[in-house]
Amino acid sequence: MTNKANDNGTDPFYSKVMADSGAVVSGGAALLVRAKARGGPSNIIRDAIEVALEKANEAVHQQRRSKIKLVR
Repeated sequence: MTNKANDNGTDPFYSKVMADSGAVVSGGAALLVRAKARGGPSNIIRDAIEVALEKANEAVHQQRRSKIKLVR
């Protein structure tokens, strides 16, 4: 199964990164280094959900703000 995140065929999670050992890794190893740095994949998912929720709430506030009319 191939699921590419970008049209150019690259996914930033798999790009080169320096591991704790000092070696530069890419691919699955890079994904694991990044997940470990955030305390595990569950934390990455939690962070993504928090950002998505913040953006959704911001969009709701913007919609409501545009409907408010100034009365003098």
